[in-house]
Amino acid sequence: MELLGLDIATRAGWGLSPPFREVERIRVGSWQLPAGAPTHEKCAALAGHLNNLCRTTAIGYAVLELPMSAPPARRKVVKETPLGLQVEEVAAGSIQAQTILWSLHGAAVAVLASWGVPFRTVAVSTWRKDVLGSGRLKNDEAKRLCREKLEARGVHVPNIDAAEGGALMIYAQRHYRRWQAEDEALRRSAAA
Repeated sequence: MELLGLDIATRAGWGLSPPFREVERIRVGSWQLPAGAPTHEKCAALAGHLNNLCRTTAIGYAVLELPMSAPPARRKVVKETPLGLQVEEVAAGSIQAQTILWSLHGAAVAVLASWGVPFRTVAVSTWRKDVLGSGRLKNDEAKRLCREKLEARGVHVPNIDAAEGGALMIYAQRHYRRWQAEDEALRRSAAA
């Protein structure tokens, strides 16, 4: 039985390991989703990769990183028109990117549910604080630290996108026993 850690993005990082605190037994990789493709094609690609993984690996539990839950802060941008006038606009950040990530998250949840794999979701700031010591790191810095942490323990990290999937595995290994106990308590409560 394996634990699965899944960092969902257009290059989705994943990690697999037995449910023990043995970082050196973590295996990592990533799936490149079709660049520039419509959201439904990206979701289909992720679902295909995840179905193949579930078909070839006995996954007993999964942890998924939650996508952003709030729009990025709005900021004012000053642009110059062709006539030389300065116009103030509000840039909303990428709501479209959040929509894609939540759609990918839904596709992953649907695949895991179809295979009967129980899962937990975790905010990026929560698992990064637990594994890296800070939940407020910039993405590039966090990925670099994840890669260093894994490689220091002998885990081969083929690319930077696979690093966070492996770090999610460290988080899953630390919390798996507690999750099992909570799930069992919930089953007993529901049966009563």
